[in-house]
Amino acid sequence: MFKKISIIVLIAIGCLAYGQQKADVKKAPRKIKDGIDYSLIGAPLPPVRLVTLDTLSPDARLRSNTNNDTLHRQHITKEYSELELKNKANLFVMIFNPVCSHCEDETELLEKNITMFKRSKLVLMANASMKTYLGDFIKFMKVKDYPSIIIGLDSSGFIDRTFLFNALPQINIYDKHRKLIKTFSGEIPIDSLKMYAK
Repeated sequence: MFKKISIIVLIAIGCLAYGQQKADVKKAPRKIKDGIDYSLIGAPLPPVRLVTLDTLSPDARLRSNTNNDTLHRQHITKEYSELELKNKANLFVMIFNPVCSHCEDETELLEKNITMFKRSKLVLMANASMKTYLGDFIKFMKVKDYPSIIIGLDSSGFIDRTFLFNALPQINIYDKHRKLIKTFSGEIPIDSLKMYAK
């Protein structure tokens, strides 16, 4: 009888210790950059540097390499900062992973409802480590067919500053003054986004 009570007490103490440890993790402060918690409603847009994949420039010239006779095309990479994303409407930034099926579904949803975003800007941002997979995502999802969607790689730590680590995709919506007004995680119904689109 004493053994059974001892085992029950030990299990209860273990559960309490585990529960306390879990509660402490939830209370841990967020990693704050620049003295600002960019994940909070009302926070300003953090620094942005979105780099698109290398693309062939329209005026790319074929030129011969002096070491061998192979031909090379000139590649250009476009960069977007806060200045290029400025407008008088909301900014939608979707943090995504190019190999995530939920992210593909959300991208298709945005493409099907692109007319809803007449003045709002749409930015799809992947972690720089996803460069290898981004080209296939762009081709498969036909993102290039929608010039109002800007897609590229984060090279300013935007994702580190804003990602909530809940689910992908995550859509951060900033107002025309570039203050965070809403964050969605996971698969987001178009009706939820509609009220923020302009």
